[in-house]
Amino acid sequence: MKERDRERFESFVRGTRTAMLRIAQNLCRASGLDPEDLVEETLERACRQLERGDGPDPLALPFITTVMANRHIDLCRRRRAMEGAVAPVPPSEDASMPEPEQVERWRSVDDRQLLAAVEALAPGRIREAYQLHVEGLRYRQIAERLGVPEGTVGSDLSIARRQLRRLLLGGQW
Repeated sequence: MKERDRERFESFVRGTRTAMLRIAQNLCRASGLDPEDLVEETLERACRQLERGDGPDPLALPFITTVMANRHIDLCRRRRAMEGAVAPVPPSEDASMPEPEQVERWRSVDDRQLLAAVEALAPGRIREAYQLHVEGLRYRQIAERLGVPEGTVGSDLSIARRQLRRLLLGGQW
């Protein structure tokens, strides 16, 4: 990605991430999907669109919200199809909206606590996938480096985020 595009993308994320998360929380409220994962997948798609340089401006808010809504619909359809194939799984506590005290606790997490929580992730592919993602590698690059499919990388990152939330919101630090 060109340096100018990277700076534009990072500026866009800083300016809209909170609003995107609010939209994702509203979308995911009834579906039980993880709003943070939905925002990450939406930003990943916008970044790929920006790299390709074709089509509409991926950093326009209407484009981003449309991508997020469409991705949410796709994930809900996939979930419904899976539920038809297997017994339903009760929603986890992670699928619910966070309580106000959890939001406040999350805001109080500092860099030292976050780094300690990442180190507390079980050693192996999930921790390695998360660390590579934090370094800025794309799903495809992480998949190639770890020798797994891209979908597995997405699943591993989702698991890592859940574990980090439990560690950090559980008050262990």
